[in-house]
Amino acid sequence: MIFDQCVNWKNYVSGGNEAFRKAFEFLSGLDPNCEEGRIDIDGDAIFAVVQSYETKSPAESKIEIHRRYVDIQTLLSGTERIFYSDICTLEEIGDFNEEKDCGFYKYNPDTAVELKISPGTFAVFMAEEGHMPCISPQCGSCTAKKVVIKIDSALLK
Repeated sequence: MIFDQCVNWKNYVSGGNEAFRKAFEFLSGLDPNCEEGRIDIDGDAIFAVVQSYETKSPAESKIEIHRRYVDIQTLLSGTERIFYSDICTLEEIGDFNEEKDCGFYKYNPDTAVELKISPGTFAVFMAEEGHMPCISPQCGSCTAKKVVIKIDSALLK
């Protein structure tokens, strides 16, 4: 997991990784007023999903993991919390859905690390890293607009 200011993205493009470069260059040119939906950057290898939603409480959420894709998450507007957890400390809920590249785990507040995301910050979750996004800030629910860039983890090897 990586959490930092968007202006520092070049610190994480070690070895000249082309996938991260493409993803962050896309982010740097993204208009906060862009339309919602999927935006292809490099077909199914690198794409973005823009979405708006109301944040929710941890009680309404689950930890998620992906096996194929790495997530880069940043907000275009609003604020939210994301909880990061090592899945070896969690209880799995159901079977992993290969088609949706998503599996779920029960949230454990004793092992979760809280990240406060706002425009100008980003978080990267590698394959198999547990994360619970879209969580309301301490002051209550709010509307957020987020972009999640999905990078096929095979591109990072």
